[in-house]
Amino acid sequence: MTLLAVQNLTKVYTGRDGAFTADKDISFSLESGESVGVLGLSGCGKSTLARMIMGMVMPTSGTVLFRDKPVDWRSEAACKAYYGKVQMVFQDALSSFHPLYTVGRSVTKALENYGVAPAEAAERAAAAFAAVGLTEGHLHKHPAELSGGEGQRAGIARALALRPELIVCDEVSSALDTLSQEQLTRVLQQVRRQGTALLLISHDIAFLEQLCDRLLVMDAGRIVEAGKTEEILRHPAAPRTRSLIRMAARLTL
Repeated sequence: MTLLAVQNLTKVYTGRDGAFTADKDISFSLESGESVGVLGLSGCGKSTLARMIMGMVMPTSGTVLFRDKPVDWRSEAACKAYYGKVQMVFQDALSSFHPLYTVGRSVTKALENYGVAPAEAAERAAAAFAAVGLTEGHLHKHPAELSGGEGQRAGIARALALRPELIVCDEVSSALDTLSQEQLTRVLQQVRRQGTALLLISHDIAFLEQLCDRLLVMDAGRIVEAGKTEEILRHPAAPRTRSLIRMAARLTL
């Protein structure tokens, strides 16, 4: 079943120097339980795409559909229902936590906003933290007390606690050291095995290769190639895809 679909999403920014098109006519769909990667260089429009999917940036034109129904960004109730099913983890996940709350309190507060009783919210927060390899002690820490890798896992835990159907991850591995990247990859592989769909946005081919069923390759605000991950990486058709693969190969030498 199609879980998420975007149809002809376009974002045009206007300013003193004229108009700039960040994304143009982006269309794709994602099935329940599927893991899809969006690959591209910085500035290609992939983060703008993620923010349009989450309603953080309003598209100039186009539609986001969840389970075949357009998301009504004007309706507070519709947005709340959507965010209960679609969660996002940011590149700097720690910045999305309230600095004065413990990370555990941020998670339980989010659950309580969806009508979960405090006792159950505490249990679900603890279970989500355990699922990503964090201890109960991490629940009582403030964001500034966590490392980058712990922060990313805490961000995933907060998303998981709401039991979403889809998690959108925007460059979640880019600022991490090798060990933290490996830990994060294992966590996301477990999330995937549990049936949660993933939309992973990254410039890191190796990261996406380990996690994604399909890849969408972006360049200059457009999808230039799409298909099964293995097929694209073995037989890239678009010049941008071939260039990204060559760059990745040089980095591993």
